[in-house]
Amino acid sequence: MDTKFSTHLRAAYAEQGKDTGRGFPIFLSQRYGVTTQAARDWLRDKNYPRIETLLDMAADLGITVDQLLTGESSQIRVGLIPVLASLADAAKLDVQQMPESQGCSVERWLPSLRGQERKPRIKTARFAVKQMGDSMSASGTSFPEGMLLIFDITRRNPENGDYVAARLEDGSCVFRRYMQEGIRYLMPLNHTYENYRGNFEVIGTLDYAVLDF
Repeated sequence: MDTKFSTHLRAAYAEQGKDTGRGFPIFLSQRYGVTTQAARDWLRDKNYPRIETLLDMAADLGITVDQLLTGESSQIRVGLIPVLASLADAAKLDVQQMPESQGCSVERWLPSLRGQERKPRIKTARFAVKQMGDSMSASGTSFPEGMLLIFDITRRNPENGDYVAARLEDGSCVFRRYMQEGIRYLMPLNHTYENYRGNFEVIGTLDYAVLDF
């Protein structure tokens, strides 16, 4: 296997339909804010990009930093969060493993907004899903349909008022506000939906939400 960074970089961009010929160093210099000479050095394997640039490249290409550096595709995706097809996939997640190896459907990878996750060899403890339906839409704080919700799966003991992903008794999964007032229950923001007072398991607490473009 060819272990040269330049080979993996050219191959990844070629897969995206990018011309990696004579104008490629200029494209890289403009895209990543470096001199054309620095980009040429990358393509001659005389130097590597900074880790921040490698993370940006990986996010642009939808691959891992390890894949850029070594060609291996089975490594942890540094600085990227998996966007899962549904909350049901999230219920299977183990922070120590890649989502694909756990039978989870990953639609794409989203760059993390958390600085501590944009470091080499740090495994993400987060996942993202799109909000479905209007159960969490209301005046004031609101999570409309299509918004990307990013959850921390290490936070499974929420505080009163936190927003959580939870698995219900029937095996279905929902996004709700966690409430503890004598008993614990799950509350939708849209009051045309009912509170859930049955047994449930929290599978992650909301870290942040972003509009998906």
